Amino acid sequence: MFVQDKMKMERFGFLYLVVVFTICVRLSSACTCDFPHPQNKFCSADFVVKATIIEEKLEFGEDVDFPLMKHYKIQYKKRDILKGEHLLGSQNEAVIKTSGTPWNCGMTFTLNTEYLISGHAQEGELFTNLCEWNKEFSRLKEGNHLQRRGIRRMYERGCNCTVFHCRGDACYYPEARGLNPDHVCLWEGSYNTNDCYARFGFCLPDTFGLCYWKDNRKLANCLNPDRESRR
Repeated sequence: MFVQDKMKMERFGFLYLVVVFTICVRLSSACTCDFPHPQNKFCSADFVVKATIIEEKLEFGEDVDFPLMKHYKIQYKKRDILKGEHLLGSQNEAVIKTSGTPWNCGMTFTLNTEYLISGHAQEGELFTNLCEWNKEFSRLKEGNHLQRRGIRRMYERGCNCTVFHCRGDACYYPEARGLNPDHVCLWEGSYNTNDCYARFGFCLPDTFGLCYWKDNRKLANCLNPDRESRR
C-alpha cells in the first residue's frame, strides 16, 4: 500500500512538473511584434476597415480549457472600408478570426467599440493578430489627424515605397535587405509609436517615382522642436 501511494505521489509530481513546464513555455514564447511604420502596416495588409465589434464567439478544442480561436463579428459602412473592398464590400458585416491566446498573438477586442482593424485574408476568411494595426478608433481620432489622413488617402499613395528603419551604416545599403534605394524612405532614430516619422510621416513617390518624406508642418516641428518654440 505504501509503495502504491509513493507511486501515485511520484506520478502526481511528474504531472505537476509537466503543467509548470507548459506554462513556462507559453510565457517564454509570448507574442513579440516588430514595429513597422504605420504606412508599411497599411500597405502590407489585405484589408483595413473602421468597424464596430458586435459579437464574440470562442472556439475550443477537445480537452482544452482555453480558446483556440476567437471569432469577432464586425459591422461597418461601405465608406469605412479603407482597403480591401473586394473582401468586405459586398455586405456591411464580416467575421474576423484571431488566435484565442495572447502568446499566439491573439487579439482581444471590446464589444460595442469602434476600431481601426487590419489583417490578412486566407482561403476566403479574414484574420488579424496583435501585430497588425488594430486600434480603438476614438484614440486615433483624438490623437493624430495626420494618421487619419494617412489611412484615408496618403498611405495608399505611398504603397510603392517602403519606410526602411535603420541605424548607422545599414542606412547606406537598403539593397542588402532586398530594397530598391529609389523606393525607400530612410527612418533613422528611435523605433516606437511616439517617433516623429511614425506619427506624422508620409513616404510618397515624386513625379519620377523616387520616394521621399513629404514635408508637413507637424513633422517639421516634431523633428525640430526649437523651431516651434521660436514661432
